Amino acid sequence: MKINFKPIRYTAYAAIPVFALLLGAELVCKRYYNTRPKYWAHAQRLTSPAYTSKPWFSEPFLTDSFTQPGGWFTPADTRLLFPKDYQSRYFTVIRGARQTAGFQWDLADGLPLKLFLLGGSTTYCSEVPDELTWASQLQHRLADNPATQRVRVVNYGVTSVNSSQEVERLKYELAQGNRPDVCVFYNGVNEVSQGVYNNNPQGVIFATEKQHRRSLLQRLRARSYLARAATDAPQKKSTPAHLDNPQQVHKLARQTADLYEANIREAMRVCEQYGISLFVFLQPNLYTITRPLTDHEQHLADNDSRPGMQQCVEAVYPLLKRKIELLRGSGCQAYDLSSVFDANTDPIFLDFCHVESDGNRIVSNAIFARIDTETKRVAKAASGERWETSLSVDRR
Repeated sequence: MKINFKPIRYTAYAAIPVFALLLGAELVCKRYYNTRPKYWAHAQRLTSPAYTSKPWFSEPFLTDSFTQPGGWFTPADTRLLFPKDYQSRYFTVIRGARQTAGFQWDLADGLPLKLFLLGGSTTYCSEVPDELTWASQLQHRLADNPATQRVRVVNYGVTSVNSSQEVERLKYELAQGNRPDVCVFYNGVNEVSQGVYNNNPQGVIFATEKQHRRSLLQRLRARSYLARAATDAPQKKSTPAHLDNPQQVHKLARQTADLYEANIREAMRVCEQYGISLFVFLQPNLYTITRPLTDHEQHLADNDSRPGMQQCVEAVYPLLKRKIELLRGSGCQAYDLSSVFDANTDPIFLDFCHVESDGNRIVSNAIFARIDTETKRVAKAASGERWETSLSVDRR
């Protein structure tokens, strides 16, 4: 039987220009993605009044903000996230910590005391340069007083982490011999995001997002610029289906709050074991403001990239506030800062929870007012210690 190869040959010939066209389109899309601004998906921040009113804001800063830290990694057998080391004009990250500005220390002052800040992206503060994070602004307040100038603030905030990971990070650092004298937890938003919005109180955000990226479409987007361009058309996200069930929302909110309390109590146990002064702060956000929203705030609320988030906050935060009261009754230095932005009407929000330098100032002032007495006590108790050898100082 004689095989007619002409149809096969014609098909092959026809496929060549199609392949060439697809290859050309792939190269064009690659060039587009590699040359567009890093902040392209957040271009509205160029005109955000929270930014344009600031003398330090610039397009190079915004580019760097969405470039750093160049990646994150997870140590084996943990659910932790660490930012990679990064150095630029605006951002410095060294050994898993965002640099804080303002620490002044003299060798004759004795060993530095360490104050750990544990929280999510609102502690890491990629929306501002190093010197304007609330960690740096808190550091300046401590350094201005001779009684607390030995206290060095270490910013261990990491994007997406919740209270479960904060406790794990504290234990991780202690296992490395890195013990703080004071430890501050600043949280709440990621409890809401993971517990209710993501429908999984026991999970962590980066693992949930990784699961979402395992679909065939997401894998194709990761391998082809053309596929990414074809699916990049703006699409308004819809409210997660489970939020339409009030009973499910209430159940998730209760589980989230209970887990939060359990995590803080574990942190209390660990800190008591190591003689660490622990502070816990329930953080503010756009949806915890009790006064009428300004036009800027209302615009952000109306255009939230995660529709349904306000519903989640309103379901969880009353429970978290009660947990803070219970924890205070158990001797924990726990405080509710959820309404700390009420007195401010200037534009500080960049989305529903991230703020710029003035917002960070409000946060740092509120936290300083509550830890000042204790940090002075800790510093006074350690005043007998003196510098002995450079090898004795933990440079972390």
